[in-house]
Amino acid sequence: MLDDEKYPIAVFPEGTSYQPEEKIASPVTGSDTLPPDYKTANMTTREAGHNFTDPKVDQSQTNGFAEAQLPERQSKRPWRKSPAILLLIALTFVIVGFGIAAAFYVHSRSVVSQTPNALSELSTDSIVQNNTRASMASSGLFLNDKSTWNMQTYWQTPTGDIKRQFSLDGQTFSAETNVSLQINPRIGSPLAATASTDKTGIVYLTLFYLSEQNEIVISGAACPAGSSTCSPTFNNVISSQLDLPPSNQTGLAAVNVNDAQDWRVYFHDIRGMLTEVGGNASGFGSGTVVGSAALNKSSIAATNVNSTTNNINVFYVDAKTQFLTTIEFVNGTWTIPGSVTPRKQLAWNALAGLSACYTKTLDQLHVYYTAGDQGIYEFLGTNVSTSKTTWGVRPGRNHVWSTADYPSADISAVGWQDQARFFQITQGKIIEGSLDNTTWTEAFIKLSQT
Repeated sequence: MLDDEKYPIAVFPEGTSYQPEEKIASPVTGSDTLPPDYKTANMTTREAGHNFTDPKVDQSQTNGFAEAQLPERQSKRPWRKSPAILLLIALTFVIVGFGIAAAFYVHSRSVVSQTPNALSELSTDSIVQNNTRASMASSGLFLNDKSTWNMQTYWQTPTGDIKRQFSLDGQTFSAETNVSLQINPRIGSPLAATASTDKTGIVYLTLFYLSEQNEIVISGAACPAGSSTCSPTFNNVISSQLDLPPSNQTGLAAVNVNDAQDWRVYFHDIRGMLTEVGGNASGFGSGTVVGSAALNKSSIAATNVNSTTNNINVFYVDAKTQFLTTIEFVNGTWTIPGSVTPRKQLAWNALAGLSACYTKTLDQLHVYYTAGDQGIYEFLGTNVSTSKTTWGVRPGRNHVWSTADYPSADISAVGWQDQARFFQITQGKIIEGSLDNTTWTEAFIKLSQT
């Protein structure tokens, strides 16, 4: 044994047994400090990973010992390398994965009952987006006598044609006719419509849609008062001057302002931002972002609750929250976007067809949509004229409202005084929901007998 009087190092003479290093006593009593050469004192070249060759001795020697004299210590395999444990972990992940998948499947298959207060818990990820299949739009106005309500309803057929029906008295409808268009609409285009009149009593109808090139197009028609026979006036692209083109999956909504042929059209630009473009028969502008980013493929609804002062309410689906979101143009400026309801899942479908209307006498905003369970629901806002609209905590559903043919089906609405109407294609026909003050009825549209 060599002793440098500070760190004694044990050397095993030939013939002695090997002692594991765990049994080597610490050289300093009460201290855990080990000498710098502690770890390599009894290592073979294989254990150390390189050759500790003394240049003063023969190259065949390694620290004075032959490799054969130092058998390798059997190391204990780490638990993470044990095949049995790894197999158990893998099986656990598989079982948990199947459980989560089964839960999502059951969740997506659940449906709401047909009671007014029943609420679905559907995830928007499981909902098929069909809000531009059989898309619809509606418009309405009082004639110059201030008492006769005139309505127009539009819808797109599976072949891409757009049809229109009139209700000249707010009760019965005339036979359907084709809307004459020079610019072909895209199949599955969203639709928006407005109506206005002038001092002579002529009714001016306007329809907005997307072309086959995804351009926003306006189509105009002029109709004598009390007549469903109209003459086309123009059919033009209005999106050519936009700073940013519309998204390929944009929604579409429009209102007229100042009770004239002066329009505001709402869409998602190519980035998804809610954008307004304004114009008249002379042309349209470059567009202005007015809201936050909207959810791709979602709808837009808009209504002007007071065309004289231009109090415009726009509804869309925020891309981040997927909540129904509203902005309002009041006193010459837009409000900050706000959620209509703070609850995402209750009977709400972020990819539903949307429509909105205002009932002046009731001072209410009605926002209709089709949920994933195919039921029609309504967000109801009160005290609208005060610019402090109060929304219900959750959407409602009247027991007389039928179900749509498929989830997310498009829907349109108009309102006046204490009356509201919504329209939807059901079973190949137009179903009309009618609110008369506080009483709801529903029926297929009855055609006039003339």
